[in-house]
Amino acid sequence: MEDTENVTTITDPLERLLHLLIGREQAIESLVTILDIADKKGLLTMVEYLLSDGSDLVDSGIEWLAQPSTIALKEQGAEWVSIIKKIDPSMVERLVDVISVVMQKNEVPEQTVQIHGLWDIVKIMRDPDISLALSKAFSLLKAIGAVQREG
Repeated sequence: MEDTENVTTITDPLERLLHLLIGREQAIESLVTILDIADKKGLLTMVEYLLSDGSDLVDSGIEWLAQPSTIALKEQGAEWVSIIKKIDPSMVERLVDVISVVMQKNEVPEQTVQIHGLWDIVKIMRDPDISLALSKAFSLLKAIGAVQREG
């Protein structure tokens, strides 16, 4: 490979290009292969569109962002992010563990509860697991109601 300082002294552009390419045949072949793949996948067409009509795309994006529905969507997203930030990670982990165990137990057919009438509901209410689950569910509903009443 020739030194680039010597190439810069060549005045003929074609000869200068040839001197720069000498010894880089494999790299050029790889580049052509990459360009061919990008063209087949439509990537070059997308890039061409972005470069030639990019201002139209930017204008469309600005118009979309200025719409009231988009602004409302952004505000809702910000509210969801603030809610998610308040969630205690250990509670999420416990909830996932409980759901996992429940799903595993639900796969076993003999574990399913069958109710054929009101008396079955009364009998099943004496089960400590069901009593605990209902207590937790009603406590959650009470907390949700209290929060909604406050604000």
